[in-house]
Parts: sequence; C-alpha cells; structure tokens
Amino acid sequence: MMIVKSNVVGYASELFRMLAVMSALLANRPVAASAEEEIHRDPVLRAMQAELKRSMKGLGGGKGRPKPYFLSIWIQQAEERYVETVSGAVVQEHPEDHPRRYASVEVRLGSYDLDSSNLIWDKEEHESLEDDFGPDGWKVTRVPVEDDPKSIRGALWLLADISYKRALRDYQRKTAEDATLVREADLKDFTREQPVVAVQPIKPLQIDLDAWRDLGRKATSMLAKEPLLYSPTCWVQGNRVIDYFVNSEGTIIRTSSVTYTLSLTAYARAEDGEALDSFRFYYTANAQELPREADFLREAKNLAKELLALRKAAKLPPFTGPAILAPDVAGVLFHEALGHRLEGERQRDPRSGQTFKGKVGQKILPDWLSVADDPSLSEAGGHSLVGHFDFDNQGVPGRRTVLVDRGVLKNYLLSRTPLPGSQLSNGHGRAESPYQISMYVPSGPRARMAVLQVTSNKSLTAEEMKQTLIQEAKRQKKPFGLILKKAQGGDTDTYGGNYQAFRTSPGLVYKIDVDSGKETLVRGVEIVGTPLVTLERILAVGDEPESERVWNASCGAETGWVPVSTISPSILTGLVELQRITLKPERPPHLPSPFSEE
Repeated sequence: MMIVKSNVVGYASELFRMLAVMSALLANRPVAASAEEEIHRDPVLRAMQAELKRSMKGLGGGKGRPKPYFLSIWIQQAEERYVETVSGAVVQEHPEDHPRRYASVEVRLGSYDLDSSNLIWDKEEHESLEDDFGPDGWKVTRVPVEDDPKSIRGALWLLADISYKRALRDYQRKTAEDATLVREADLKDFTREQPVVAVQPIKPLQIDLDAWRDLGRKATSMLAKEPLLYSPTCWVQGNRVIDYFVNSEGTIIRTSSVTYTLSLTAYARAEDGEALDSFRFYYTANAQELPREADFLREAKNLAKELLALRKAAKLPPFTGPAILAPDVAGVLFHEALGHRLEGERQRDPRSGQTFKGKVGQKILPDWLSVADDPSLSEAGGHSLVGHFDFDNQGVPGRRTVLVDRGVLKNYLLSRTPLPGSQLSNGHGRAESPYQISMYVPSGPRARMAVLQVTSNKSLTAEEMKQTLIQEAKRQKKPFGLILKKAQGGDTDTYGGNYQAFRTSPGLVYKIDVDSGKETLVRGVEIVGTPLVTLERILAVGDEPESERVWNASCGAETGWVPVSTISPSILTGLVELQRITLKPERPPHLPSPFSEE
C-alpha cells in the first residue's frame, strides 16, 4: 500500500467533502456517505482533486494572463486481453491485464459566454506546443499506473501548464478573430451544467481466453481445410475502461465499462481476381452473449458456404433503383447519412457542410419515421448495447434526445458546446480517450452518437416488403430490385467544399427478379448516395422483432473511435445507388494449401 503524507490526505479529504455536499445541494439530492468515503479511498480521485484545486488557484493572474474560469481533468485507465488464431494456431495473445493510463486537462479562459474555445477558423487546431513533450521525449499525457498520488499529480501538473498555455494562445487568437470574422449572434461558448457526484464500482473483466483459444483453433483449422479459402482468422478480445473525471464546478465521477469482441473472418478470390471475404462479428457488453461452441462452429461452416457461393456469384454492374436494407445495413445508413450530420459542433463549424443546420421544425424524413439517441439505454431485444453510458466524457449525464419526431427535425446531438436556442448539453460529448483529446482535438470532446433508435408507427412483414420492392421496381421499369444484408461498415464526408455523400458496404447483395421473385446472390458493389435524396426516398420499414434490430459497432471521427449502437428496422428505399468496388484482380495462390494434403 502506498503511504501518502498526511497534509495531502487532510486538505484533499476536506475538499472532497465540501465539493460533494455543494454538488448535492445544487442538484437537490442528498449525498450518500459511501460516495464520499469512496472518493477519499480512491488515490486517483484524490490526486486529481488536489491538482485541480492547485491549478485553479495558481494558473494565470498576471498582466495579460487571465485566470481560468473552468478546468477539468479526465484520466482513463484501459486494459485489454486478447488472443488471435490463424489457420488453427495462435499468432498472438495478451492473456493478462497490463493497464495504461492517459490524462487530459481542459483549461478555459474568459467566461461561459466567450472563452478560449470554438475558434471560427482554427487552421492550426492540431498544432502542438513544444512543451507537450517531457524530458524523455514522450507526450506527458501518460499517467503512472501505480496509485501514487504525488506521481499522478506530477503528470497532471505539466499537462495543466501545457493546456493553460494553449488556452492563452487560443484566447488571444479569439480576440483577433472577432475583429475580422463574423460570429453568429448570441452564440455562447460553453454550457452551464449541474455538477454531479457519482463514484461507481469498477466492473470486472470476465473472459475465458483459454476456452476461446481452443475454440479459435477449432474454427480456423476447420476453415483452413477448405481448399478455396485462405487466412481464416479468429480474434477474441475483452476490454475494460475506467474513467475518472473531475471539474472545477464540483463534478466528481468514476465509471467503468467492459466490452467483448469476437470476430471470425476468411478470404477467397473469385475467378476474375476479386478479393472476397466473409465474417461473423460479435460485439457486446456482456460476455454471456458470446456464442456457445456448437453455435460458433455452425456459423463457421455457414461462413465457408457464403464465401464459396460468392466465388460463383455474378458481378453486378453499377445500379440505381429500389432496395431493401436489412436492419444492420439500415442502421449504418441512418448513422452515416443522418446521425453524423446532426452532431452539434458540425452546425457551428463553417468547414462543415451543415446539411441540417437551421432545419429544426422542418420535415426531413417521412412522417411515420422517428429517430432518437439514448445513451441511458443499456439493453434492447435481449442484447447489451455497447453505446450505453451513464455520463459522457464531459461529466454530463447521457440523456435520451429525440432528433426527429414523425419526420420533423427536433434537435441535435449536443456536447457542452451550445447552439442557438440550445444552452444545455444533452450528454453526448464523447471522445475515445484523453490521449486523443490532448494530442489531436485540444478543443475537447464533441457531440457523438451513442444508441441511435429508429422507430415507425407503421411497418410491413418481410413478404409484404418484398412484394412492395417488386412493385416499385416494376414502376421504375427495373428488371430487378435488391436486398442488401450484412453491414461491413460505412463512411461519410461532412465537410463543406467536398461532396456531401456517404458510403456503406453490404456483405451480401441479392437481386430480386420482378417476374419470378427469385433471389440471386451477386457481388462487387457498394452503396453510395447523398443524404437528403436517400432519406427522402424511404418507402417502408419492416416489422422485425427488436432482437433482430440491434447492431453494435465502433465509430471513428475527429475525437477518435467510440462504441456505438443502432436499433433500426429494415427499410425499403425507392432509390439506392450502387457503384463498383475498387478491384485489384490478383490471381489466387499458385499452390494449394498444405491443409489439403491431409
């Protein structure tokens, strides 16, 4: 046990007690004695609170050096265990926890109305100061993993100094910027939020790597014996993240989350040289939801069948027309075409395309569709939701936010960066880690999606959806419609000056003949489109049970990769555009796999 000098423990303890009581009074709720005790017992929180107080008191205070009006500290501890098997054997593994900690300190100068953030045209947003590097050449965002408060404070001290200097530089730029650029009237820089005190138990990371190592060997060995497949790979990983957050308003938070990833992938080549892959992907916050051995091996066999079928499938030429998007593909569509364009900072940033800026109260979807984002939702349809969180990375409770109500735009996803008419965060300020913030986005977490829900007050059965697809294809004089399944991911560009488009890659594409209704597997295409056109052409949604609508994934944007979930029915759109995928027509291996010699 690390022994701390009594003077540190003494004033820190009193500070914690006063802040906890103040926070509770402001929030009109009592303070649980256990929370105050837990704060005092946690050496990381003690160090953060002590350095927070010292920084607020000591930074600035001279001519041309204003004192901070706000300061926050975020420390994240990340741990992971994983094992990867290829063709029946382990290629790498990390069976034990080796935690790492990173920190970020946000310093704001000025006031809530006008501060050192949100420069209108910050071309040097990613510029670093020389002092970002410590004497050993590493960034000072690293924090000791040993629970030594003084050592932790040493890292925070340097980081706070760097952050203050950056804020001072930006505040001076802001003053100069206001002399040359037009800022929206009544647009403030930071929201005022109620402080929160929440110290949650740390969740255990529960994953049996021994069992998954053996199962990975079995599954990839079985796939390796298929002569036309290659590089079958199984990846199993458990992650735990512990977040510590304090700010000068009185917020004190400790939360933790665990996620588990299981993927199985194999590859092949078509006779024309197109690279093919098929996969099974499981991403969950509950290890009990990972498949059992018999189910996993059965899916491995189905994966092989899919790949062999794709090898024989005909290539589909570029196409425009009606299509049914399975729930996961539809979820990616809403995520890319709508969700990213409703993130709050994009409404302020003149570099953004601002597709939906100023459209609150206007119809943007059919009047039978609604969309919300609810970080507080932890489970749906018997599936855990990896996008769930209690508090965002700015210490604000995650709140359900109705974005579109019966087709009409109602709100945006908001961090603590306000928009006109929205002076409170709705708990969507997110970032991958303090490292991401300190290194690449010093302006802090930004509004991001969490659990995106698409609902409708009318729906069709699977057969009704198919018949409606055929009718729409006939109306458009198309020989076929499409069914798109198995989302592989997507991307979009939201910056102004670029094409406002998105792209989604379905793993399985089927042609539906308008005369016979026959389904034929095809390959070689991906979905592209522009958001306004695509969203306006949605004709119907399916009636799948909620258990089939959940899709967990990771989303990458300016503030890094964060876990997200979508809950969406399948959709029928009257217009989808498919383009050819990039193709490098390489020949398959010259020799057969050595597994074929057995």
